[in-house]
Amino acid sequence: MKTGNYRTTINHYHVLRTLQAMFGLAPIENTAAVAPITNIWTTR
Repeated sequence: MKTGNYRTTINHYHVLRTLQAMFGLAPIENTAAVAPITNIWTTR
């Protein structure tokens, strides 16, 4: 995870959507309207 400040607001829907994307699950309910979190991960 990259440290720092981000302009994007993160809430529980974003976190759940990120987990759904990580495990290849379809978004459900309100998570379908938000994007997964992608800009905080680092590559090694």
